[in-house]
Amino acid sequence: MKQRQSGNAVDEEGRIVRSELAHYLLSRFAWGEMSPQELQRLSMYACRDFAAASASSSSGSSGGGSLIELQELAKIGSQGNLSSFS
Repeated sequence: MKQRQSGNAVDEEGRIVRSELAHYLLSRFAWGEMSPQELQRLSMYACRDFAAASASSSSGSSGGGSLIELQELAKIGSQGNLSSFS
């Protein structure tokens, strides 16, 4: 996902890469499950986290704490370490 064409991120083979998070948030908004303000707020926080993780990886520091926190949150529930269905 190194380059952009027509505003879309593309991978090394020229395929358009879309954000799963953006798709999910937009779907929740479209179905009335999320306000426009919440959509904007979550998108802003995601952009900040990814920018910080990108900056820390390019500077060689061991940042990326925000992504580690998100990975831990993703483990909660039915698909992770703390499954509510076990």
